Amino acid sequence: MGQSRRNIVSHALTALLSLVKIDASWAQKAPITPQPPLRPLEEREDYQQCLAAVIKKDKASATEDAGKLRSKRGIANCRDRYPAVSLLIDCKHDMTIAYRDDPQDLKAALEQCRSDYLKLSFNPKDDVPFNLRDKLIFFAGAGLNHSVLLREQDDDKQIDALYMGENFGNYSCTNLRDTMFERKPPEHLLFGADLQSYPALRHVDHDKLFKAFAWPLPKTPGGPVPAITDRLFGELFLNPANGNVTNYFPSAFCFYNRKLGPRYEGIKIYYLIDRQFHQATPYFGIAFFKPKQGPAFEELTQKVKHLLGDSYQIQQPKADTRLITPSPITQFDDEKDPKNICQGDAPPSLVALTHQAAGSPEADYLILANVANLCRFGDRMASRFLKSGLKAVPKPL
Repeated sequence: MGQSRRNIVSHALTALLSLVKIDASWAQKAPITPQPPLRPLEEREDYQQCLAAVIKKDKASATEDAGKLRSKRGIANCRDRYPAVSLLIDCKHDMTIAYRDDPQDLKAALEQCRSDYLKLSFNPKDDVPFNLRDKLIFFAGAGLNHSVLLREQDDDKQIDALYMGENFGNYSCTNLRDTMFERKPPEHLLFGADLQSYPALRHVDHDKLFKAFAWPLPKTPGGPVPAITDRLFGELFLNPANGNVTNYFPSAFCFYNRKLGPRYEGIKIYYLIDRQFHQATPYFGIAFFKPKQGPAFEELTQKVKHLLGDSYQIQQPKADTRLITPSPITQFDDEKDPKNICQGDAPPSLVALTHQAAGSPEADYLILANVANLCRFGDRMASRFLKSGLKAVPKPL
């Protein structure tokens, strides 16, 4: 997998990625001065402001179809940023109409709305920081569903629901913004894929694909082949045994910058970054537990499986790691990490991972990955690369 990759990824993923050096961005598990979480009233105001921006942009659209599409995307992004309060507002509206002639039933219905709101809000006392609803994923009170756009600088006078600001609900996205606009290098994490596993590149001549990246020769005969970086595919690694090229996409995070309570040490959401079009696609959430404060490892694994559904099963790639997937992962790289997870007729939509703290029965972190977003991102990058005439833009490490 290459020494350079070992130097830039997180110690928190050691069991999954066999890494040895702590990266500064991962070591910063929690902000220095956490703020109180947004109150429901503050969330409601922010959400309604987000919706108002959608309506304004919709009216300004050049065509009716463009306006409807932009409105749909904008509303989806607003719901991703403020999922709990958006559910509460919609639920109260629907129940008020449905039970307007029955005060007792209306009261019970509104109580149920409140209960659903609390379930979708992040509760620091819960062992599992995510929820699923109507095929949507919410991690610690934010969505892992829809791509967003970034501007290099925020413009308070031009609010747009399609653009992610410096703050995202209860999250700070300064690192994501700095990485998108190349003020910081990206991280390259989680599930790798052979380039020719993407449909767009499946039938490309292998030699042409290899030559497109102008791969550097090893400094010593028989030595390791240097990794290279590319704007589309992130870090690329050549396996000299079979000639396969494996990539790990560029990514960056937003972190939960509010008080986390006694159990959690830090929470982050990672995004796949498309620096050409300034688009960020939510990829996975990771929650770190405080030493000796985390839930029991095996119990947490079972809770995650239960939340994901009966079709999910538990896989044990390593003694201190559990993968929770809808079907067994069959391909691994040389370090026994999942690979080519998007292949097959029905790739998984979600994959979870739990990791056990060293020398303890407790868990030290949990990951939930939106693999469907990863697969769509990979297909898009591969198609763009093919349309460019296999013109790669390598960058030195």
